[in-house]
Amino acid sequence: MGNAQESKRHVLVVRGVFGALGGAERELLQLIPKLENEWKVSLATLSLPEEAKQLLDSTTIDIYQSQTSFEPPIDTLSEVRNVASKQALRLWKSIVIPWDSIDVVHLSVCRGTLEILPLIPSTIPVLYHCLEPPRWLYEDVLHRRLDGTNKRPSLVTKVAFRKQRNDDQRLVRMLLKRPNSTVCGNSLYTANRLATTYKLPNACTNQKGNVPQRDAQRRVLQSTFIHPAIDLEKWPIMATTEEQAEVESLNLPEKYVVTIGKILFVKGTMESVAMLENTDVALVQIGGGSDSDKVELMRFAQAKNVQVMYMPRLSQRQICGVVRGSIAVVSHAHGEPFGLTPLEALAVGIPPMMVRDGGFVETMGALDEGYLFDRNDVESWRAGLERAQSEDVRNRCLARGRPYVETHFSLDEQAEHLSLLLKEQLNS
Repeated sequence: MGNAQESKRHVLVVRGVFGALGGAERELLQLIPKLENEWKVSLATLSLPEEAKQLLDSTTIDIYQSQTSFEPPIDTLSEVRNVASKQALRLWKSIVIPWDSIDVVHLSVCRGTLEILPLIPSTIPVLYHCLEPPRWLYEDVLHRRLDGTNKRPSLVTKVAFRKQRNDDQRLVRMLLKRPNSTVCGNSLYTANRLATTYKLPNACTNQKGNVPQRDAQRRVLQSTFIHPAIDLEKWPIMATTEEQAEVESLNLPEKYVVTIGKILFVKGTMESVAMLENTDVALVQIGGGSDSDKVELMRFAQAKNVQVMYMPRLSQRQICGVVRGSIAVVSHAHGEPFGLTPLEALAVGIPPMMVRDGGFVETMGALDEGYLFDRNDVESWRAGLERAQSEDVRNRCLARGRPYVETHFSLDEQAEHLSLLLKEQLNS
């Protein structure tokens, strides 16, 4: 066992924080055991909660962690001065990482990750897995109230986040100057957003997992992408007895659709409510939100004669059961970078109804089953809602949808494409 590990190349996976333990964090923790088939894997982080550690119990990896957990300050002055970046760098410096034993570094995007870059020896290739450019720095969708109005004048927002934006650009430029670096999104859509945001010379036109173009000094000229994955073991075809028992306690509406994601303008939560106006279909929301946004959304829903039910924090079995019992999973999200929710719906045979925007077009386009709708075409959404309740449609959805997910969005495929990119960086 030891000799086998010693013969493998060593990849250090870096992620600033795992605190939220959302989809991206869980996906990375599920990916690590798959990488161990070909690589010796270590993990460096500034925050690793106990629940995250438990998800790594089946692995043999070394973990390098700061003694103090990274908790970015969010007060206005700290945001303007980008205090979080300074704190992250200081914490990374406090961790003893055996750089001499590491062959390649995989940076998983989140706040606090890129700050480790100046500490990585220039001879070590770095893959920056950036699911999307930080949206709060480059777009206005996260600076809007639930109804879409601006929280503050656009100029004020631009000035307030200028230092963060400049620091982000500086660190990515540092990355792009390094030989054998790679910038990787989670879809063709985000790969091209990365190319535009960070001024890469060439747009991404290659297939997922393909190696990017490089110049004579092996500096990267083009972004690439690897699709996220679904762990189908967590989405069984048939409901288990445990799932049924856990879901029964939730007292769900008789007829409902599900939307997954925090209550925000960017997630299009209010638009999903409006789509259900004067129907007999309720909206079940998974993902929480601020108390004020919950009150505002409920007031809006009552005016539209739509029942809305907010879910508490759910177990994986409960999430699976809530999705399985729905008419459809819906989303009106703005510029979603990829969108796992339609794949999760397909895994259990539930029709996804997604806005024709962002990564959803890429996720769902190949199925061509009429699951994509123009944002303001209410008639098509309503027709889709009726169609989703058809037994024939639901049977076809399960028959075609789950194999589609298994073929194109598996953890094995994701690990394979990531390994190919890492190996390309080493074979210079």
